[in-house]
Amino acid sequence: MPFIIIGLVLLAGIMTGFRGAYLRGKRDFLGATIVSALTAFSKIGVSAVLVLVGFKTSGAAGGILVAQLIGLSYAVYKARKLGFVKHRGTVRPDWNLLRPQARYAGLVLFVSLITTVQYSTDVTIVKYLFSPEVAGQYAGIATISRIVLFLTSSFSIVLLSSVKISQPPRDNSKLLVRALMMTLALGGSATLLFAIFPTQIVHVLFGARYDAFAHLLPLLSTAILTMSVCNLIANYHIALRHGWVMLYVGLGAIATISALLLSHGSPDAVVRGLAIGSGIMLVGLVGWTGHRAGFTLK
Repeated sequence: MPFIIIGLVLLAGIMTGFRGAYLRGKRDFLGATIVSALTAFSKIGVSAVLVLVGFKTSGAAGGILVAQLIGLSYAVYKARKLGFVKHRGTVRPDWNLLRPQARYAGLVLFVSLITTVQYSTDVTIVKYLFSPEVAGQYAGIATISRIVLFLTSSFSIVLLSSVKISQPPRDNSKLLVRALMMTLALGGSATLLFAIFPTQIVHVLFGARYDAFAHLLPLLSTAILTMSVCNLIANYHIALRHGWVMLYVGLGAIATISALLLSHGSPDAVVRGLAIGSGIMLVGLVGWTGHRAGFTLK
């Protein structure tokens, strides 16, 4: 039953994603943010209630489904107010319209897939290399570090919708710099807090059982912040359809894989590998972006 429910969650997520994309396309960033907030808070509240009632794992999964449906309902409501019209009957895809976008779709798929795997692969690796107890403790530390990602992810989404090929390069560069400053300010503050008080934060959020891995929180949070910046810069180039961004994102992924293959004997080594790969990706993206911006603005 939990598997079936998760399948329904994925379907609801697809529909919510399309409506959310429509809201961002209409520059209703507040509406898109409310959709995400409603979904996030509903997951916690509804899942907790269903588990306490006695539905256990199915209750936790069911809470996620209910949360997705709540977010979808609001997204549908806002999209209709902004002019979204659902065609009745069967509507066949217009391949003449879609075919020119195939290369761009490939660019989005490649970069999004690589960046998503980059900041989520560590939990999977630890799960398969170490004992369930170690994997569970590491997952707690990883969950805390992902707070940095959740705090900053909205900036890259807004940037993707705001940057346009038709705008002057200087205007697009200003948008990137502003988004970068906000990402570093918000994500950097959380990372700094995690680096200064790792044990205290882990102890408060998860209890003393997870304190043994608290020393991983500073470096792991830094790696996640690095990936947040990489994702921001990558989205900037996606918006401008710069295909070369795939090279630098791909090199970062190769660096991560190489580092993990060379050293993966402990969770510490896995975190170091992720940090090294993310750092190399960031250096490549920043260097190429700066060179391209300097050349374009001359």
